[in-house]
Amino acid sequence: MKHWRLLSISTIVLLIMALGLSATPAFAAAACTVSYTNSNDWGTGASINMTITNSGTTTINGWTLTWTFPVNQTITYLWSGTYTQTGQAVSVTNVSSNGSILPGAGTDLGFNMNYSGANVSPTTFVLNGVTCTSIVTGTVTPTAKAPVATATRTSGPSATL
Repeated sequence: MKHWRLLSISTIVLLIMALGLSATPAFAAAACTVSYTNSNDWGTGASINMTITNSGTTTINGWTLTWTFPVNQTITYLWSGTYTQTGQAVSVTNVSSNGSILPGAGTDLGFNMNYSGANVSPTTFVLNGVTCTSIVTGTVTPTAKAPVATATRTSGPSATL
């Protein structure tokens, strides 16, 4: 009897393999949106607000968000997460209060940074290995104002400027 049971199980496994089916369950890939908003830029630094939204169908339990700055930008202070930055590569991990993100919900975080040159926003964000839809908004690097021409009247005949 044992022999027949073992043979039956082996036959089923071989049949599954032959059909290309997997015995492991399939999980839907997580879906996410990251909003990156430059809310205040003063020419050598900026304040950035971010929202991670779970647009999938299952709860995200624990997250790590990564991105790469396009130019010379350095985070000086980050809230609602812990971060590491190596060169232009940034990795932010949740804190205990925002580790779970329900479907359709989001969590906020943000940071202050210094930069030199232009403040170019990153455009690709990866959450737990999945590339998110990106929404990048906000102010841009302030530009130098053109000098305003002024005229001073000295004594003499009047002139129309």
